[in-house]
Amino acid sequence: MSRKKSIALIIEQLENNFFANIVQGAKMAAQELGLNLLVVEFGRVHTKGHKKEQRYQDYHYVDYQRNTLISLANTGGVDLVALGPGTLCDDSSAAKELLELIADKKKLIISDNIPGCACIRYDNKKGIKEAVRYLVKEKHCSRIVMLAGPKDNDDANERLDAYREAMHENGLTISSGMISYGEFTAAESINAARELMEKNPMAEAFVCANDAMAIALYRLLKEKDIRIGKDVYVVGFDNGVECMQVEPQLASVNADSVNLGYEAMIIGSRMIDGESVGMTVTDSYFVPRPSCGFEPYSELMQFEKRRDIGVNTFYDIDRLCDRIVEYIFTGITHDYQSECQKKLIEDSIRRIISRYFGNVVKRNTSDDIYNEFANMIERGGLEYMDPNRLFRVFDTIYNMYCTKDMTMTGRSEIEHLLAKMKRKVVELLSVKAENIRKIDENVERNITRFFVSLMSLSGGMENECLGVLKSLEKLGVINAYLYMYDEPVLNREDDKWVLPESLLLKAYRNREEGAVSVPRSRQRVSRDEIIGNLILTGRIPETFVVIDLFYDVWQYGFILLDITNDYYQGMDIIGYQLCNAVHGMVMRDKERKYLLEKEELAEKELSYISEEIDVAGFLDLREFEGMAESMMPDSRGSIMGVSVMGTGSLIEMDKEYGSRSVKDMIKHCGSILKENCPGENIFGYMGNGVFASFGLFDDPEKIVEIAGQISTKAGELFVPVKTAVSAFRYHEELKIRDILLESVDRIS
Repeated sequence: MSRKKSIALIIEQLENNFFANIVQGAKMAAQELGLNLLVVEFGRVHTKGHKKEQRYQDYHYVDYQRNTLISLANTGGVDLVALGPGTLCDDSSAAKELLELIADKKKLIISDNIPGCACIRYDNKKGIKEAVRYLVKEKHCSRIVMLAGPKDNDDANERLDAYREAMHENGLTISSGMISYGEFTAAESINAARELMEKNPMAEAFVCANDAMAIALYRLLKEKDIRIGKDVYVVGFDNGVECMQVEPQLASVNADSVNLGYEAMIIGSRMIDGESVGMTVTDSYFVPRPSCGFEPYSELMQFEKRRDIGVNTFYDIDRLCDRIVEYIFTGITHDYQSECQKKLIEDSIRRIISRYFGNVVKRNTSDDIYNEFANMIERGGLEYMDPNRLFRVFDTIYNMYCTKDMTMTGRSEIEHLLAKMKRKVVELLSVKAENIRKIDENVERNITRFFVSLMSLSGGMENECLGVLKSLEKLGVINAYLYMYDEPVLNREDDKWVLPESLLLKAYRNREEGAVSVPRSRQRVSRDEIIGNLILTGRIPETFVVIDLFYDVWQYGFILLDITNDYYQGMDIIGYQLCNAVHGMVMRDKERKYLLEKEELAEKELSYISEEIDVAGFLDLREFEGMAESMMPDSRGSIMGVSVMGTGSLIEMDKEYGSRSVKDMIKHCGSILKENCPGENIFGYMGNGVFASFGLFDDPEKIVEIAGQISTKAGELFVPVKTAVSAFRYHEELKIRDILLESVDRIS
């Protein structure tokens, strides 16, 4: 079986809609092309001035263990790396350093222009120029200001250049203070937006470098009771989903990030095949909305003015339907499904206008129109249209029809038709809202169940590795690979660390087999076999998200998993919990090894005592614990006494000199317990030179008396001998091993 092409897509944050959309488009293309896609959520590379000690657990931008992730993307299993240095790095020096780390790998730069590298990016200028032209020509604005992006970001600089060029082309000047520089997030742009408003109290329109910055501006304008879309106009860039969620809806430059990711994979596949690629520019265009004073019904109003003469040509109908559909169609056109839906919406509007306004043969009855419309929206039309705008179109059409000299029968027919169409939309909206609510609840419930599963891991390293993958079932993950380093790796600041030559594939899961623990003999995998791994299942899924497993400065490995878009918003907390779970798993394994080593040492000590010193009548560790457990009382409040004597100094002396007299003293120490702990006591050797007794007592004063006698006689024998006597009142949660360990700790 030949190895598939593999591309590593390095992005900043899956929780950010821009990057989630890039991944969505990349996954679509990977499935179509049969690519293996590795999605690496990188975080931001900081400059030296940032606090590197801030870790992922604190929800800050961090290096996110870049050594691991870059090294993973740089393995032989990856054919090409796609990344956007401008979104990953704070400045050009950090971007240069990042590219140097993958200097030997084929690279595709996304949303940046790096000389000598293949690049794909938006046309940053076209949409901005269209927006400024609209504000000048349609809204007669002359005072247009710019909330620009970071000065060291290429996209932001191109959008700023486009604003300057558009102002010049429209005969407008830019004076001091008409440009303010912010960041590409709402929180970090609020001060720049406030400064721009203060310096430009007479501004008529604001052009923003992205939608998040425009939404920050919204907040400030509303605080001052400035009416957006009436007193001032606001334009964003990206045309993300948030544009439709604010009031008024935000006019924006459409730059389709889904299409950006989709086209990036197509170009990357061609590059792997050896094709030379330069700069690819995807289209951008201005989308007017109410925030810039756009009156979406202007075309309908013109049509209303012509109601007396009717629509006489198919050209008029085509033009009108096209404008109406552009108004109600809100989905981003990036695939066959959305294009097809757009045509179906347009066809439904065309049928209504042709029947009731056009001077054409009425081939469609009202039932035909309704049935076609109902079928269209049931097949997903609501994913692409704004129902409120559709209803407004229906109302306008009805009012226009009623103003004509129509019969009562005609009016009743169109009223009945449009009412039925509205009811169908409302019905499907209710179903859609309920489905979304159920999906959200299901995602939240599954994440909670996932956390609970992680918390209940137990049973040894191999079983716990299997448990991690089983817990991912709650998130709908079918395919996953869990890789661990032989030992935790310390990743210090500025280390030039790379993945080890080999690591361990502890467990995997797939649809056919479920979660499978890999036998130790088959766990060893070379780093170049991590991606495109055909060792176990003969295939891997097309798309993985990689999560680096670390805690503080220690790295334990990483997990590759395919996960649906529904869970992208929770990737931060999912990754955080996986890191905690693996850290706990490794710590428990170390504890188990330590206790095992301690037990083995105790066995050796017991063997030494048994062979070299006569301690007849003393139980070994396991027998002592077992018998003590059987003697535990049933009633709460019963008193248990544990006497402990440590002869560690004598043991060391005997090992050093092999003296018969020392052996006799060790033997006599054991006899002191028997002589001074009368009644139903048992006696045992705990290992490492420690003797112990366990018994039940009615009188606490008796335990105090015993403690004094043991201490006195042991001191008379040999001063370094340590003793302790402890009393415990029984309760259900009390464990015999805890009692013994606590008593031994008192003499250590």
